[in-house]
Amino acid sequence: MISTRTSGAIPLALISLILISTSARAQQVSKTDADMTVPPAVVQSTLETKKEGGILIVGGTAAGPNDNPFQVGLLVKAVGDNFNAQFCGGSLIAPDVVVTAAHCNYYRETKNGPKLLRKPSEVQVLTGTRNLTQGGVRRDVTAIWQHPNYKTNGNNYDVAVWKLSTQVQGIPFAQLATTDGTVGSELLVTGWGATGEGKGSSPVLLKVSVPVVSHATCEAAYAPGSITPQMLCAGFGPGGKDSCQGDSGGPATRSRDNMTLTGIVSYGWGCARPEIYGVYTRVSDPEIRDFIRQHLN
Repeated sequence: MISTRTSGAIPLALISLILISTSARAQQVSKTDADMTVPPAVVQSTLETKKEGGILIVGGTAAGPNDNPFQVGLLVKAVGDNFNAQFCGGSLIAPDVVVTAAHCNYYRETKNGPKLLRKPSEVQVLTGTRNLTQGGVRRDVTAIWQHPNYKTNGNNYDVAVWKLSTQVQGIPFAQLATTDGTVGSELLVTGWGATGEGKGSSPVLLKVSVPVVSHATCEAAYAPGSITPQMLCAGFGPGGKDSCQGDSGGPATRSRDNMTLTGIVSYGWGCARPEIYGVYTRVSDPEIRDFIRQHLN
């Protein structure tokens, strides 16, 4: 099954379900554990860490202060601990506007249950930190929009915009890409999490650089027609470096200073596997870019 690359706090009652589903999430997965995240109304005070079995940035190193400085974390509001509350990433493109993946807007009560839409009152955005256990400001969310063409049973048009209740000051914001860069050019991807499938995650923001690959190369790894014009792929033929679960919605950037938001972490078949590439929402696509821009003001 294809999985997105999200993560989320998980109650003890779901541990057995997690163990059953780990092998499925290590196959084709969106880059998040959103499918396993329960609604805040049923989150208990005793939480099994979201990191149990979660898989995030693979083959990366600690991100510095200038590596995607606009990176934010999406949190379950009802969970007080940032490390356990974080389930997706995002990018600030204005003082009060975050771009993320549309699949981050959803959770499931059970593995096979229907996807349920998160309410703005159920989530927050963490800004101003590289470490989920230190510092940062939690900000409320006033509105959530997703691309009108996004379908919960698919991966296309995987983009959403979140509006914050307060403005972020003192950091540069991501610029929206108008081109993808050439095949072979590197994207800088950041996110919080583990270093391989089935491993635990790090509270420290991690980074990895992966080269852009052609649509034809990427499609050969998946299925005919699966890689749309709204998607961009990146990764190494031998594998070893990739984004993964928990990184969903986070930035993939390029240009000399890596301030150009070129991709949004979306999905992939496993993580960092040979001849399998990470799939990102393609920001330069007119339908993706225009959707984001219409919610800037």
